[in-house]
Amino acid sequence: MADARFIDPPAFCKQHGLDEKFFRYDMHMLLSRGMLVRAGHSFAWNKTPQNEHILKHAFALADSRKQDMVPPIMAVLNGTSSREQTELVASFLQMNPQPSLVRGWQADWTHHEIAHRLVPLVLAMRSLGLTFVAKENVAIRDVAQKLPSTGERLLELAGAIDHGHCVTRYGARLFERAPGPYGIIHAYHPYMTQHAKILRGESPSSWVARGENVAASQDANRKTFQQANDSLDRFCRDTGFSFRVFIEHAVGQGEATRQRFSRDTGAELIYVGADLEDAAINEAEKQQTLGKLPAQMRFVRNADIGKPESLLSKLSELQIDANGSVMLVGNGFHEVRNQNNNSMIEVFRKYGDAGIVIIFTEESGLSDDDLLATGWNTYHAGFRYVHELSGQGLRPASDTDDRSERYSWKRCATLGGYQVLEDYTTRTRRIYPHPRENNYNPAISMNYFCVPEKWAAKLKI
Repeated sequence: MADARFIDPPAFCKQHGLDEKFFRYDMHMLLSRGMLVRAGHSFAWNKTPQNEHILKHAFALADSRKQDMVPPIMAVLNGTSSREQTELVASFLQMNPQPSLVRGWQADWTHHEIAHRLVPLVLAMRSLGLTFVAKENVAIRDVAQKLPSTGERLLELAGAIDHGHCVTRYGARLFERAPGPYGIIHAYHPYMTQHAKILRGESPSSWVARGENVAASQDANRKTFQQANDSLDRFCRDTGFSFRVFIEHAVGQGEATRQRFSRDTGAELIYVGADLEDAAINEAEKQQTLGKLPAQMRFVRNADIGKPESLLSKLSELQIDANGSVMLVGNGFHEVRNQNNNSMIEVFRKYGDAGIVIIFTEESGLSDDDLLATGWNTYHAGFRYVHELSGQGLRPASDTDDRSERYSWKRCATLGGYQVLEDYTTRTRRIYPHPRENNYNPAISMNYFCVPEKWAAKLKI
């Protein structure tokens, strides 16, 4: 694709035996990062200086470099690595930057190579608790004593430490905020290792790998959970609504529950944590053992959020009345596999029929045009891509964007029998510094506050 020819996906995929759906995901990812241009439904290489820099220096990765590098980096940092791991990590972190005078938001080869190494390094540091002490002006050797010299050089190239090897202001911000989005993206590493298989239309043999990324993903939700719990408190004060059951779905380490428990220590609430993956439940149980979650909290395993009956049947078995309960969900509904508008509406309908108030956080689905206009203002291009690969669905923040065939989350919830209360719905920062045409400026993510119609009628909302 490095010449000026436009490639027609149907014909190209037929010629090379590729799955067109997944091929298009790749094309739209590259398009959204400025690496391709499009004419109609066809694509061609975008001959910018950055992209020419990539073509000049790109090389195929060795198999040893395709593995998840977080565990071996952790082993090196905590002093438990084997000789082979030590050599692998030192080699992996080695950077040979290629000079470039290119300016602009698009990444050149050196930028890609730095990012490729930086993500697992920061996640390994977060998993070991090292990012919490990586404050501005602190020497990196006081943060990670066993960090290889190649790692120090990498952090210097990334701007995270200065020439004196002390954490910069930018670096302190990176160590504080990056683990959240890094962890979410890196959780889909298994799909990238099987990328060729997926492109050929074969099903991947592994699922999302949360493991050491559960904590990092939880970082991304901490602030939005605080907003959600604030809205819940305000809603109860304003309407007189009260609840006995607090459910956290897509539980992770139970951050939403931890915050709720710290506010309602004297209340006799029933706490429930639910998740499809054992890794998440296992982490939540560890937090319970540490006293950070309620001692009597119940956990529901194999709870597919897209199949409400998997949770509702367990609540019935535990003799817990779901009617009038509150469920907080942190970026969980997009994980419903192969969803369409009607199936998502039906998911909300089943939770609504059970009388569950839902407060859920979701990232806004952004178009290629949105992402090109943001430049590096959001990590959403990668977020969208890995979720498309795994069959998960992001949705736009509003239905005013007619470029998407997907209904907004608000529309799905409303058609499923909920009232989405704007006064209690919160949002993170907007995508653009200034609105675009037609005042279009969606939020990066939203906390949707949804009350079943029967409860809205009872509360006279």
